[in-house]
Amino acid sequence: MSDWPEDIPQPRDHHYLFAHRTLPQLVFRKTDDFLAAVVERGAEPLQALWQWLAEQLEPPAVAVASDGLAGEVMTLDGVGLAVLFTLPPPACPTEAYFTAAVLQTPSDASPEPPEPVVRYLTLERTVAIPGNVRSEPTVIGEWTAEGTHRNHGAGPEPTRQGFIGAIQALVQGLPPYDALQRDG
Repeated sequence: MSDWPEDIPQPRDHHYLFAHRTLPQLVFRKTDDFLAAVVERGAEPLQALWQWLAEQLEPPAVAVASDGLAGEVMTLDGVGLAVLFTLPPPACPTEAYFTAAVLQTPSDASPEPPEPVVRYLTLERTVAIPGNVRSEPTVIGEWTAEGTHRNHGAGPEPTRQGFIGAIQALVQGLPPYDALQRDG
Protein backbone atom coordinates (compact mmCIF):
# COMPACT_ATOMS: atom_id res chain seq x y z
CA MET A 1 0.00 0.00 0.00
CA SER A 2 2.39 2.66 -1.23
CA ASP A 3 -0.05 5.59 -0.82
CA TRP A 4 -0.97 4.66 2.78
CA PRO A 5 -0.44 7.58 5.23
CA GLU A 6 2.72 7.15 7.29
CA ASP A 7 1.04 8.05 10.60
CA ILE A 8 -1.67 5.36 10.35
CA PRO A 9 -0.78 1.69 10.98
CA GLN A 10 -1.30 -0.56 7.98
CA PRO A 11 -3.79 -3.42 8.25
CA ARG A 12 -2.40 -6.87 8.91
CA ASP A 13 -2.50 -8.90 5.69
CA HIS A 14 -3.98 -12.00 7.31
CA HIS A 15 -6.90 -10.17 8.93
CA TYR A 16 -7.56 -7.89 5.95
CA LEU A 17 -7.39 -10.61 3.29
CA PHE A 18 -9.71 -12.91 5.24
CA ALA A 19 -12.45 -10.30 5.70
CA HIS A 20 -12.07 -8.38 2.44
CA ARG A 21 -11.03 -11.00 -0.11
CA THR A 22 -11.40 -14.62 1.04
CA LEU A 23 -14.84 -14.48 2.69
CA PRO A 24 -16.48 -12.33 -0.01
CA GLN A 25 -15.17 -14.60 -2.77
CA LEU A 26 -16.64 -17.65 -1.05
CA VAL A 27 -19.91 -15.86 -0.29
CA PHE A 28 -20.39 -14.84 -3.93
CA ARG A 29 -18.86 -17.81 -5.77
CA LYS A 30 -19.85 -20.73 -3.51
CA THR A 31 -22.81 -19.23 -1.66
CA ASP A 32 -24.82 -22.37 -0.96
CA ASP A 33 -21.88 -24.69 -0.18
CA PHE A 34 -20.01 -22.25 2.00
CA LEU A 35 -22.99 -21.03 4.00
CA ALA A 36 -24.27 -24.61 4.42
CA ALA A 37 -20.88 -25.57 5.88
CA VAL A 38 -21.11 -22.73 8.42
CA VAL A 39 -24.70 -23.71 9.29
CA GLU A 40 -23.79 -27.37 9.77
CA ARG A 41 -20.37 -27.05 11.42
CA GLY A 42 -20.28 -23.56 12.97
CA ALA A 43 -16.82 -22.07 13.32
CA GLU A 44 -14.97 -25.20 12.15
CA PRO A 45 -14.86 -24.26 8.42
CA LEU A 46 -13.96 -20.68 9.33
CA GLN A 47 -11.09 -21.86 11.55
CA ALA A 48 -9.83 -24.12 8.75
CA LEU A 49 -10.06 -21.30 6.23
CA TRP A 50 -8.25 -18.90 8.60
CA GLN A 51 -5.44 -21.44 9.04
CA TRP A 52 -5.24 -22.12 5.28
CA LEU A 53 -4.90 -18.40 4.57
CA ALA A 54 -2.16 -18.06 7.22
CA GLU A 55 -0.21 -20.79 5.41
CA GLN A 56 -0.52 -18.95 2.08
CA LEU A 57 0.96 -15.68 3.32
CA GLU A 58 4.41 -14.67 2.20
CA PRO A 59 6.86 -13.24 4.73
CA PRO A 60 6.96 -10.67 6.24
CA ALA A 61 3.19 -11.13 6.70
CA VAL A 62 2.40 -12.45 10.14
CA ALA A 63 -0.42 -14.85 10.97
CA VAL A 64 -3.02 -13.48 13.37
CA ALA A 65 -4.53 -15.66 16.10
CA SER A 66 -8.10 -16.76 15.33
CA ASP A 67 -9.40 -15.66 18.76
CA GLY A 68 -13.13 -14.98 18.58
CA LEU A 69 -13.60 -16.17 15.00
CA ALA A 70 -17.19 -17.42 14.67
CA GLY A 71 -20.16 -17.63 12.35
CA GLU A 72 -23.83 -17.64 13.19
CA VAL A 73 -26.94 -17.90 11.07
CA MET A 74 -29.91 -15.66 11.79
CA THR A 75 -33.10 -14.38 10.26
CA LEU A 76 -33.33 -10.60 10.05
CA ASP A 77 -36.87 -9.22 10.15
CA GLY A 78 -37.83 -7.62 6.87
CA VAL A 79 -34.57 -8.70 5.24
CA GLY A 80 -34.06 -12.46 5.05
CA LEU A 81 -31.32 -14.86 6.09
CA ALA A 82 -27.92 -13.63 7.25
CA VAL A 83 -24.70 -15.24 8.35
CA LEU A 84 -22.83 -13.03 10.79
CA PHE A 85 -19.08 -13.54 10.98
CA THR A 86 -17.31 -12.37 14.12
CA LEU A 87 -13.63 -11.76 13.47
CA PRO A 88 -10.61 -11.58 15.75
CA PRO A 89 -10.31 -8.08 17.22
CA PRO A 90 -9.08 -5.57 14.64
CA ALA A 91 -5.90 -3.65 15.38
CA CYS A 92 -5.72 -1.25 12.44
CA PRO A 93 -8.00 0.75 10.15
CA THR A 94 -9.83 -1.30 7.48
CA GLU A 95 -9.71 -4.47 9.57
CA ALA A 96 -13.23 -5.67 10.33
CA TYR A 97 -14.96 -6.38 13.63
CA PHE A 98 -17.78 -8.21 11.87
CA THR A 99 -18.87 -9.11 8.38
CA ALA A 100 -22.14 -10.55 7.17
CA ALA A 101 -23.45 -12.45 4.19
CA VAL A 102 -27.03 -11.29 3.70
CA LEU A 103 -29.42 -13.26 1.52
CA GLN A 104 -32.12 -10.71 0.90
CA THR A 105 -35.31 -12.31 -0.37
CA PRO A 106 -37.02 -9.95 -2.80
CA SER A 107 -40.77 -9.63 -2.51
CA ASP A 108 -42.13 -10.99 -5.76
CA ALA A 109 -45.66 -12.06 -6.61
CA SER A 110 -44.58 -14.73 -9.11
CA PRO A 111 -45.44 -18.39 -8.35
CA GLU A 112 -41.73 -19.34 -8.44
CA PRO A 113 -39.72 -18.38 -5.36
CA PRO A 114 -37.35 -15.51 -6.27
CA GLU A 115 -33.59 -15.94 -6.07
CA PRO A 116 -32.18 -14.16 -3.03
CA VAL A 117 -29.96 -11.14 -3.55
CA VAL A 118 -26.60 -11.79 -1.89
CA ARG A 119 -24.80 -8.92 -0.17
CA TYR A 120 -21.56 -8.92 1.80
CA LEU A 121 -21.26 -6.18 4.43
CA THR A 122 -18.46 -5.22 6.80
CA LEU A 123 -18.13 -3.25 10.02
CA GLU A 124 -14.60 -1.88 9.81
CA ARG A 125 -12.35 -0.10 12.22
CA THR A 126 -11.40 3.33 10.95
CA VAL A 127 -9.49 6.40 11.98
CA ALA A 128 -11.18 9.22 13.86
CA ILE A 129 -13.51 11.09 11.54
CA PRO A 130 -14.42 14.74 12.24
CA GLY A 131 -17.74 14.76 14.06
CA ASN A 132 -17.45 11.09 15.09
CA VAL A 133 -16.87 11.09 18.83
CA ARG A 134 -16.84 7.32 19.35
CA SER A 135 -13.84 5.86 21.12
CA GLU A 136 -13.74 3.15 18.44
CA PRO A 137 -14.92 4.76 15.18
CA THR A 138 -16.28 2.40 12.54
CA VAL A 139 -17.51 2.48 8.95
CA ILE A 140 -19.91 0.19 7.17
CA GLY A 141 -18.50 -1.22 3.96
CA GLU A 142 -19.83 -3.54 1.30
CA TRP A 143 -18.15 -5.74 -1.28
CA THR A 144 -20.04 -6.53 -4.48
CA ALA A 145 -19.86 -9.74 -6.48
CA GLU A 146 -17.80 -7.79 -9.05
CA GLY A 147 -15.18 -6.92 -6.41
CA THR A 148 -16.13 -3.27 -5.90
CA HIS A 149 -15.91 -1.85 -2.39
CA ARG A 150 -18.58 0.61 -1.26
CA ASN A 151 -18.36 2.78 1.82
CA HIS A 152 -21.75 3.39 3.46
CA GLY A 153 -20.44 5.90 5.99
CA ALA A 154 -20.01 5.94 9.73
CA GLY A 155 -21.04 2.77 11.51
CA PRO A 156 -22.34 1.90 14.95
CA GLU A 157 -20.36 0.97 18.03
CA PRO A 158 -18.49 -2.25 17.23
CA THR A 159 -21.00 -4.61 18.82
CA ARG A 160 -22.96 -7.51 17.40
CA GLN A 161 -26.31 -5.77 17.99
CA GLY A 162 -25.05 -2.49 16.59
CA PHE A 163 -23.94 -4.15 13.37
CA ILE A 164 -27.15 -6.17 13.02
CA GLY A 165 -29.22 -2.98 13.41
CA ALA A 166 -27.08 -1.19 10.83
CA ILE A 167 -27.45 -4.10 8.38
CA GLN A 168 -31.22 -4.06 8.74
CA ALA A 169 -31.40 -0.30 8.17
CA LEU A 170 -29.07 -0.42 5.16
CA VAL A 171 -30.70 -3.39 3.44
CA GLN A 172 -34.20 -2.03 4.02
CA GLY A 173 -33.18 1.25 2.40
CA LEU A 174 -33.45 3.34 5.55
CA PRO A 175 -31.20 6.38 6.00
CA PRO A 176 -27.54 5.57 6.63
CA TYR A 177 -26.62 4.71 10.19
CA ASP A 178 -24.78 7.98 10.83
CA ALA A 179 -27.82 10.01 9.68
CA LEU A 180 -30.03 8.06 12.08
CA GLN A 181 -27.65 8.84 14.96
CA ARG A 182 -27.42 12.58 14.20
CA ASP A 183 -31.17 13.03 13.77
CA GLY A 184 -32.37 10.93 16.66
